[in-house]
Amino acid sequence: MKKKSLINFLLGLVISYTIEILVMTITIAFSGQDSIPVFMIIEAFGLAACCAFIGAVFSSDKLNYYLQVILTYIFSFIVIILFSLMFRWYDLGHGMFKGRSFFVIIISLFTIGYIIILLLKEVIQRKRVKLINEKLAEYKEKESEGK
Repeated sequence: MKKKSLINFLLGLVISYTIEILVMTITIAFSGQDSIPVFMIIEAFGLAACCAFIGAVFSSDKLNYYLQVILTYIFSFIVIILFSLMFRWYDLGHGMFKGRSFFVIIISLFTIGYIIILLLKEVIQRKRVKLINEKLAEYKEKESEGK
C-alpha cells in the first residue's frame, strides 16, 4: 500500500507540475508578458507537490472513485486558491488580464485540465477492462475446448 501511494504521489507530481507549467505559460501568454517569472516555476513545484499529495491521499481503494475525484478536485482547488493568494499571482497580469480575470483564467484552465485528465483516465480504464475481458473470454474458450 505504501509503495502504491508513493507511486501515485510521484506520478501525480510529474503530471501536476507539467500541467501547471502549461497553465502558467498559457496564462502568461494571455496576459501579454514575455516569459514565466522564475519564482513562479519554483512556486509551481510546491503547488504540484501539494496537489500530488492530495491525489495520493484520496487514491484509496476504500473510497468510491467518484468521491475520490470530487475530493481531489475540491482540495486541489483550495490549494490553488491559497497559492495564488499567498504568492499574489493575480497581480501578474496586465490590462484586462490583471486581478480577477487572471485568477479566473488560472481556475478555468485548471478545471479544463482536470476534466481532460479524467476523460483520458476513463478511456484508458475502459480499454483495459475490454482487453482483460477479451483475454478472459479467450482463456475460458481454450479451457472449454480442452475438456
